[in-house]
Amino acid sequence: VTTIGYYAMDYKNITAVILPDTLTTIEEGGLSSNLLTSITISDNVTTLGDYALAWNNISSIDFPDGITTIPEGLLCWNKLTSLIIPDTVTTIGYYAFGDNLISNLTIPSGVTTIGGTAFGWNSLTSVVIPDTVTTIGAEVFRSNKISSATLPSSITVISESMFYDNKFTTYTIPNNIE
Repeated sequence: VTTIGYYAMDYKNITAVILPDTLTTIEEGGLSSNLLTSITISDNVTTLGDYALAWNNISSIDFPDGITTIPEGLLCWNKLTSLIIPDTVTTIGYYAFGDNLISNLTIPSGVTTIGGTAFGWNSLTSVVIPDTVTTIGAEVFRSNKISSATLPSSITVISESMFYDNKFTTYTIPNNIE
């Protein structure tokens, strides 16, 4: 098996899965809408489709080494509490980790783009965005518990409702913001 196809295993009530080392692709919705609680993806997987693991009960994940893009909605509506994004990731898609329980997050320095609502509806209390990030989508950190944030000078525009519905006491905005 090299590919889990387009919504091939959604709504199957799967509680655990062992992915073969031959697997290279999990297409859109491939394992979505199940009862998975954790998942380890081998380093041979190079392509993850939109919403591939969405709507499960995943509380932890090990990403494959070398992955560069976290696609749209990949792990939305799960139960992640913390998250380690690989250093190789450059793009985090729209709603990639939305509606989880993430309280602790480190965005790696290779990330350049974060899609809208990527971390919306979580439990984040603070956020540091690395200076490699140049593009951030709307409502990216909406409805968290963020009390402090530091924006890098690489960002020139604050996106619409970027931090809507948070608990700010401190934020640092660079001088070059429009």
